Amino acid sequence: MSNRELFAKTYTEALAECVQNPKHEYHWPVSDVPRVAAKMLTGLDTNGTNINDSPAFKLACKRLGIKCTYKAIREFRNATQAEPVAHIEGNWKAVSHVTGAVIASAPTMDNCSAAALKASGYDQAPGTVVPYYLTK
Repeated sequence: MSNRELFAKTYTEALAECVQNPKHEYHWPVSDVPRVAAKMLTGLDTNGTNINDSPAFKLACKRLGIKCTYKAIREFRNATQAEPVAHIEGNWKAVSHVTGAVIASAPTMDNCSAAALKASGYDQAPGTVVPYYLTK
């Protein structure tokens, strides 16, 4: 699954949740979510979508560990995903939150973390979540 497809899936799921939540003021039925999501995602490519006050965009970005800005969303959607790597038993491994794939493997936690940062392209911007976790 490409990052573009992953963002679309995550945003559509977040939008469906927000529409069903009474604290958010969406005035259309859940059955319209696929149509509205497609329109909003198309608008991202042309700046025709307002993401600033959208609980669904904020939720999708939080789940993907990216800032909720046009720039961060475009970079995520246009980036290639880190390729899975072979894991040697006994090494530390970095596992993608999104895909569940091992994106780095190294004998020490520090080396694994450095390799995962490089593989994922994570920029460590304030307010963002690391898109992987480390485990043995």
